Amino acid sequence: MVIDKKILQAYEAAMILGCSQGYVYHLLNSGIIYGYKYEGSPIWHIPEESLQEYIKQYRYNPVPPISNTKTAKH
Repeated sequence: MVIDKKILQAYEAAMILGCSQGYVYHLLNSGIIYGYKYEGSPIWHIPEESLQEYIKQYRYNPVPPISNTKTAKH
């Protein structure tokens, strides 16, 4: 996949990944993809290389969905 920008915002990463912007925030906050904010700014900046690495690593092994439920014991 070719990405035309060196730095992306969360909504752009969501469009590329085909997921919600909220899920991109989850990936950022959990450290699965790297991004940064400038002091005093709410906007995430995601380097293109970080998104490419995520796509390469998780393309066939997606990150499990966010879940607050515990697995049942058998």
